[in-house]
Amino acid sequence: MKARLRERFRKTKPLRDIECAVVRDALDHKDAFAPGILDGLRYGTTLARIDTVDTAHGKVHFGGPLDTFRIRLIDSLSPHVLTNPGRIDRRAVNAIAPDLIALTRRVRKQLLDRGQISAEALDREVGTRRLVFVLGGGGGTGFVFLGTFRLFEELGVTPSLIVGTSMGSVLGLFRARDERFRHDEIVDVASSVKWREVFRLFDMENRYGLPATLRLYLRRGIAHYFARSDGATLRLEDLAIPLRVVVTGLEKKALRHDIRYYEHLLDTPTGISGLAIRRRIKDIMTVVSEFLTTGDGLREIVLGNDPLTRAFDSVDAVGFSSAVPGVIHYDVIRDDPRMHALLRDLFEREHIYRLIDGGVTDNVPARVAWDLVERGELGSRNALIAAFDSFAPQLSRHVLFAPVQRLVRKNVESSRPYADTYHAFQRTLSPIELVPSATRVSRAARAGYAELQDEAAFYREMLRTIPPP
Repeated sequence: MKARLRERFRKTKPLRDIECAVVRDALDHKDAFAPGILDGLRYGTTLARIDTVDTAHGKVHFGGPLDTFRIRLIDSLSPHVLTNPGRIDRRAVNAIAPDLIALTRRVRKQLLDRGQISAEALDREVGTRRLVFVLGGGGGTGFVFLGTFRLFEELGVTPSLIVGTSMGSVLGLFRARDERFRHDEIVDVASSVKWREVFRLFDMENRYGLPATLRLYLRRGIAHYFARSDGATLRLEDLAIPLRVVVTGLEKKALRHDIRYYEHLLDTPTGISGLAIRRRIKDIMTVVSEFLTTGDGLREIVLGNDPLTRAFDSVDAVGFSSAVPGVIHYDVIRDDPRMHALLRDLFEREHIYRLIDGGVTDNVPARVAWDLVERGELGSRNALIAAFDSFAPQLSRHVLFAPVQRLVRKNVESSRPYADTYHAFQRTLSPIELVPSATRVSRAARAGYAELQDEAAFYREMLRTIPPP
C-alpha cells in the first residue's frame, strides 16, 4: 500500500504544483490568462490526478484514460510553468491551453460514457475541494495557529480533516471540537489554565509514556472542555471535525540510557519552572537530539487512523503526542479499563515499549494527511493540504533551540512536499511558553493572523468551486 501511494504521489505532484503556480500567477497579474483558461486548466489538472471516486454505489476507478491524459498535461505545461519557479510563460500557456481544455472535455466525456458515474458526481469530485489542516509541533510557538483558525473562519471554510503533532494536535483538538471556531473561548481557556495545574513534579507511575521530570496533567487543565453527555471525555471518533494525532512509538532498543535517566534529567532542589527550563536548555536539547538522530527503533503512529485508535480518549491522544522525551511525561494511570485495554492492544500490535512526542518522527505531518486523503478518508480525494509550521529555524529568535530545530527539519523537509501550501511562521511565542497568559495567547493569535493575510486570496481561490469546461 505504501509503495503504491508513493508512486501515486510521484506521478501526480507535478499537476498539483502546476495548478498552485498558475493560481498564484493569476492572482499576481490581472488578466494573465484569457477568459475560461484558468478554470479549464484547473479542472483538467485536478481530473488528471483523481483516479478513484467514491459514489453511492461504491468506488469508481478510472485507470488507463487518465494515465495518458496526465502525461500529456504534465509534458505540455511543465516547461512553461515549473521550469523557472515564480516565472510563468503566460503567452505559451495561453497558446496551448485551448487544446488542453478541449482534451479535458473529451476525457471527461469518455469517463462519463462508461456509465459508471454521473456528470454531477464527477464534477462535484473534481470541482469541489476540501480543506485539510496540518499543524506542526513546537511547544508555545504553536499558539500562532489560532490566527490560522480565525482567518479560515472569516473565509467561511471549515477544515474537513486536521492532522496534528504535539502542540499542533492540542490546538487541533480545540478546533476539531466544533465546526465553528470561537476565538474568544480559546483565550478564556488560556487564561484559566495554570502552570501548577497542568505541570507537576509528583512521582508518577510510568506505564505507556517515557518518564520525565515534568508530569503533564493535561486532563486537569482541559478535559472538562471535551466532556460527553455521559460524563466521559470525547473520543477521537466523537469530534465534529476528524482529528488525526501523530505520536512516536519507541522500541526498547531506541533508548540510549536506562529509563530512570530520563525521569530525573531536569530535577533541581528548588523544583521546576519556566525559568528552570531556560537554565537547562542545553541538557534538554541534548536528550531530544538523541532521539532525533536515533534512526532505529522509532515508529510513527497515527492515532485516529483505524478503528482501534479512533476509540482513543482525545485528551490522552494529544497528551502522548506532546510528551517531549526527557522533559514532559504523559501517561494514563487512572482507573480506566477501556483506555488501558486500547493501549495494551496498540502496544502489542506495534511492538513498542513507550509513546513520546510525535515531532520526533514527523513534526509537520503533511505526508500523513496526503496518505489519508488518497485512501479516501474524506470521502473525496480532492483536497487542499495546508501545512503550518511554527518551529522552523529563525536566526533572530529562539536561538537556543536552533540545534533541535535544524534536526527536526530533516523529517519536516521529507514531509513538506506532500503539502499543497506550507507556511513557516516567523513571529511566535517561545517554545517554552507552554502555559502563556491570555494576553500572550491573543498576541500570538494576532501575529499568526497577520502573517497569513497575504495568503488569504490564494486560499480563497484554491477552495473555490470550479465548473466543468
